[in-house]
Formats: sequence, C-alpha cells, structure tokens
Amino acid sequence: MCVGFKVEEPPLRSNQWGQLQLENSVNSKQNGVQQITRNKEERKAKAKDAARIRRTQESDYFEDLERFLPVATQNRSSHYTTLDKTSIIRLSVAHLKCQDVLKN
Repeated sequence: MCVGFKVEEPPLRSNQWGQLQLENSVNSKQNGVQQITRNKEERKAKAKDAARIRRTQESDYFEDLERFLPVATQNRSSHYTTLDKTSIIRLSVAHLKCQDVLKN
C-alpha cells in the first residue's frame, strides 16, 4: 500500500482493457482481504499470548500471597491443595484488618 502516491490509470479504450482492469481489481481485493485476514490472525495470536502471560503472572502473585498468609496449613505433602483466588483475597484482607486493629 502506497500512501500519498497516486498512479493515474490510462483511460479505458477497449473492452479487453476493461476486462483486464476488472481482473486486476478482483485480484487486488482478494489480496487485500487475505492481508486483513492475516493481520487479524496475527493480532489474535498476540492477544492470546499476552493473555497467557498475564494469567501466569497473576497466578504467580496469588501463589506468593498465599505463601505469606498466616494460615495454619496441613503438612505440605503431595496432597497439598491451594486456596482459590477469592479465598486468598478474603483472607489477605482479613489479615490486614487484624494487623490494623492490633496496631491501633
């Protein structure tokens, strides 16, 4: 795609040129559609990768937060289960409130 550069096409003089111009126009549109489709697929792939990275980072932060919680946990064996995200947030807020009450 050229921006700011316009090419003058010769005027139509015969039916043969008109047919050729029509075929070029159709090919140009098909290439444009293929380019748009390829761009959409690339954007989707990038968004999918970004979402995966974001979810991984979020999970890492929740695991860190869970480790810092002063919760009496069972022996960390192979049967160790993690808390869900809502429970981690709820317990973290409760712990911070308790610390604030004890500090004042």
